[in-house]
Amino acid sequence: MLAALVAGLAAPARPAAADTASFTRTYAVAAPEPLERYQADRWGQAHNAYSSPAVGDVTGDGVLDLVHGAPNGYLYLYRATDGAYQRQIEVGLGTITSSPTLTDLNDDGRLDILVGLMPTDEQAAARTIGGYDGATGALLFSKKTCTFLPGKPCNVFSTMAVGDVDGDGDEDVVATSQDHYIHAWHDDGRYLPGFPVLVYDTTWSSPSVVDLDGDTTPEIVVVADLDKGSCTSNPQLGCPGDGYGSFVWVLESNGVVSDRRFIQGEITISSPAVGDIDGDGSPDIAFTSGSFFRSQPGGSGGVDRLLHVLDRDLDDLFGPVALRNASQTSPALAQVDGGGGQEIVVSDNEGWLQVYDGSGRLRWERCGRIRTNSCLTGHFGEIPSSGLDGSPVAADVDGDGTQEIVHVGEATLRVHDGVTGAVEYEHLLYGDPYPLGNQVSTPTIFSMGGQARIAFHVLWDQGPVGRDAADRDGLFLFTSAGELGRADWPAFRGDPRSRLGTQGPLPLLDVSRTPEGSFIAKAYLDFLGRPVDPEGHLAWYRFVRGTGRAPFVRSLVFAPSCDWPREVVRRLYVDILGRDPDVLGQEYWTGRVCAGMKARDVAAFIYGSPEYFADPEQGQGRALTYVIELYEDILGRNPESDAALAFWMNEVAATGTASVAGRFYQAIESRQHRVRDLYQILLDRPPDAAGSAYWANRLLTFDDLDLAISLAASTEYFTKP
Repeated sequence: MLAALVAGLAAPARPAAADTASFTRTYAVAAPEPLERYQADRWGQAHNAYSSPAVGDVTGDGVLDLVHGAPNGYLYLYRATDGAYQRQIEVGLGTITSSPTLTDLNDDGRLDILVGLMPTDEQAAARTIGGYDGATGALLFSKKTCTFLPGKPCNVFSTMAVGDVDGDGDEDVVATSQDHYIHAWHDDGRYLPGFPVLVYDTTWSSPSVVDLDGDTTPEIVVVADLDKGSCTSNPQLGCPGDGYGSFVWVLESNGVVSDRRFIQGEITISSPAVGDIDGDGSPDIAFTSGSFFRSQPGGSGGVDRLLHVLDRDLDDLFGPVALRNASQTSPALAQVDGGGGQEIVVSDNEGWLQVYDGSGRLRWERCGRIRTNSCLTGHFGEIPSSGLDGSPVAADVDGDGTQEIVHVGEATLRVHDGVTGAVEYEHLLYGDPYPLGNQVSTPTIFSMGGQARIAFHVLWDQGPVGRDAADRDGLFLFTSAGELGRADWPAFRGDPRSRLGTQGPLPLLDVSRTPEGSFIAKAYLDFLGRPVDPEGHLAWYRFVRGTGRAPFVRSLVFAPSCDWPREVVRRLYVDILGRDPDVLGQEYWTGRVCAGMKARDVAAFIYGSPEYFADPEQGQGRALTYVIELYEDILGRNPESDAALAFWMNEVAATGTASVAGRFYQAIESRQHRVRDLYQILLDRPPDAAGSAYWANRLLTFDDLDLAISLAASTEYFTKP
């Protein structure tokens, strides 16, 4: 499998100096015919060679294929070994900027092709997402993301992610669109429960699917636009009324929004890269910004050209860091120096290539243009300068134990030493073999025949300068003299097949070491008298983070197993009658409490029972002894007077033992004692005077179980060692 070929490997010790990479241009192939048409999107824009090659056996012949989209609305398939043209598939009248994603849509054991489309005429378009059988070109999956907000943009500029979002063992399809929604489908086309999810503006960037909180269930991370006026018209977003820019959204697998973060100032075309940047074992999120709003009245003027790095809670890990220019490309994450964490590799719209470490310090930068002294600073063009659309990638492409940074800028392929930025290899594409080939995609690195390969999609002029029907579209492949080593970010979106936007598998969070995990473990011991099992620990961790502490404690107390009510009943029997309950009695009262009966009523019933009322020495029905025992057992003191004794003895005769026991149990002293006992059990301290008075009063209507739930859900209990 391709995933095995590009999986991150344990990095060997770095040699004293990185070797110089040696590459050969294996082939440069062109589609059989000129493009014939440049299809524009709804804004009249024709796009460049954004669509980066996917690699996998999509024809089913046992040989790797390379697949990319083109600005004429077609997919092109080539055999990876020799560049032989296989087929073209028409997705629709429009332009394809989306990089193909490969998955088995029809469960036939062969990879199929998913890609997005930016239709020229959205209303007339049959689809904005297509899924195809690579061997036959047959349409397997078709979606039009234009149905929820008619008239809004609905094209798909971005690349889809494929992964098991809902945990059913089958891959799901996640897509962003300019229709203001995030979409997630089963591979048979059914929406996942909870989707689509409204994000209030267009989305250019691609989604990341990653277990962000370490609970074994993936989240979806997206960055969506936020236009001027959106904050005012949608106050529930919680952003300033005059705010504009972007929102980072975190969606759970059921579509619930678990977190979001407002980014002021610029839209974000850059797709989020997720990996352990600071080496703390938890995932972080990196993306760049700086594009559109600087040109609006009152806009930023370009000052918001930034590298953003957020932790899993969407707080700034550092920065944000000011870039030299606006950036629409997507970061790569790679460990290049053998230390902990990941370096962040970014490029901008004027050709600068930069590497930052996990603390935000600039490690090195290089100009990625043909003339390396020609990169500008402070340039805020709405689109990247010619030939600077592609994002950087990272892998050990020569087998020397050090990951290189690979970037194609302004028709020049360069391989940089990841540690120093030194150029290990460069190749100018002009005239080799085609006359002009400066529109180049993000490279794709993979292993084939025991050697590292670099493939990328190229557009070039064939005739007059400028876009016209004679322009050509094709594919270049370079072969390394060495084998592929560690590959942290070998393609656009990290994985050249599933495009998940993550740096390899991230370590699972040790739930027991989190504040939520410690809280859950305490609650299990205090309420159930036993440790939590690992599977339950993970499940409750997800529940607490998504729903809160109080619902967790209530769910624990009133779980279907009724473990806690059963223990409450047992303790009442032991404390009141001095014995364990018989099976029938315990199950009867447990069932009543689970069904909503108050524990205090069970206690009053047992205090009023014939077994408690009977005195084995004095015989049945001695009211005097009974009343004295109620004083001692419930109020913790002797009767205040003979008159009080006489009153309660008469009440026993008039109303019965159950009524008298209930009134004793709800007396202020009893309620204060019960508050004190629960404070001591759960908080390891007696209540303060105000707390005692408050909760004793609440117990007039509250049950003891409700008090226990409230105390266990408190911040004091949560933070208690």
